[in-house]
Amino acid sequence: MHYTPVRLEGKLHNEALDFGGSYYFTVDASVAGKAVERADFTTKAKPSGTTLKVAEDGSADFCTVQGALSYATTLGKNDAVTIEVADGTYRELLNDCCHSPRRLAYRQNSHSCHSYGH
Repeated sequence: MHYTPVRLEGKLHNEALDFGGSYYFTVDASVAGKAVERADFTTKAKPSGTTLKVAEDGSADFCTVQGALSYATTLGKNDAVTIEVADGTYRELLNDCCHSPRRLAYRQNSHSCHSYGH
């Protein structure tokens, strides 16, 4: 299978979208042969506490492990953070963006897998 990932350029970066916000996007017909005039979506509410849950089906605080890792850096430096990963295959490149010492526990059960194709 050959694919070309979609790359976004400009101001979109970690924390670019607010928790609990409403947004939309459009796609030009030149991207996939058919235009998407407007697609609306909302983001989840901000997680509470220091246990962050990840599930690829959208049922948890985050859909990606990277999203949880990135959010963990916004918490207090002395907070012990636990990331619980639900069953699934998470195809993502992980960037440990915790530049300062933190206590981070990562819980993944036997039915979870991380991979990233190069």
